[in-house]
Amino acid sequence: MARKAFVVMLALAVLIGLSVVATAQDAKKEKHGKAARHADKGKGHSGPALVQGLEELGLTDEQKTKVSELQAALQTKLTELKAKKGSGAAGDDLKKEHKEALKAFEDQLNAILTEEQKQKRAEQLKALKAKARGGEKKDE
Repeated sequence: MARKAFVVMLALAVLIGLSVVATAQDAKKEKHGKAARHADKGKGHSGPALVQGLEELGLTDEQKTKVSELQAALQTKLTELKAKKGSGAAGDDLKKEHKEALKAFEDQLNAILTEEQKQKRAEQLKALKAKARGGEKKDE
């Protein structure tokens, strides 16, 4: 009788242990998974770094319309590239296309902006690059 109770308790302990491990793994996946990385999407985050901060440039209504169209076209292109990546396309080619799409966006954006807005934009991009490198660079 004591042996039977011991086996039942051991089985119960193993089941509890397995459920704790499984729960911990699910929590880790959720914490580090795609859903967690994109949980803040749509909350002030507008996609690639190139489109961040555009609202701070003081765009006119006409400029906002044009920029929205540019952003939509960029997002479509980036989505296409992501689909190509998923289908096993060459990584170097995709990187080149990605870089070209971002450059084309920036060129088209500059055609819309005034000189003052372009200067402000250049400062924003400089700050983003400095942040990406791990902090602000001090002027020498």
